[in-house]
Amino acid sequence: MGVKLKGDWGKQKKYTSRLINLKKKAMLSEIGEAIIAETMIRFQTEKDPQGKKWQKLKQATIKARGRRKDTPSRSSKILADLGFLKGSITKKVSNKKVEVGTNQPQANVQQHGNKKLNIPSRKYLPTDGLSKREVDSITEIITRHVDHPK
Repeated sequence: MGVKLKGDWGKQKKYTSRLINLKKKAMLSEIGEAIIAETMIRFQTEKDPQGKKWQKLKQATIKARGRRKDTPSRSSKILADLGFLKGSITKKVSNKKVEVGTNQPQANVQQHGNKKLNIPSRKYLPTDGLSKREVDSITEIITRHVDHPK
């Protein structure tokens, strides 16, 4: 008893060769840039990766911003008062993965919230899943790198 496989083996060999020679680090770097770009959009639209609006700032927060001596502000922009968090979003790329994140100390509390401090979660990074636009962008990047390797 034997097994006979039919198919376009030339096409399979071509794609296998492309995958073996794929410049993964360049592709992952581009994926990281796409995720960062979507994250910047979230800071502008004040929405999480699934499109849910962030909770508005409390009036006490806006007033406290105005009382600061070093950098007074009456901004009601969420997670964008001084721009430190938004400006700190970076990527780390290896041959196997890309990580997008920040080293800012307030990042975790802003992402996940803190019930004791009465700070709501305002997700800006896709820790619970990518947005549809991110999935579409990443799919396009992978397809381009596999179908048209440089």
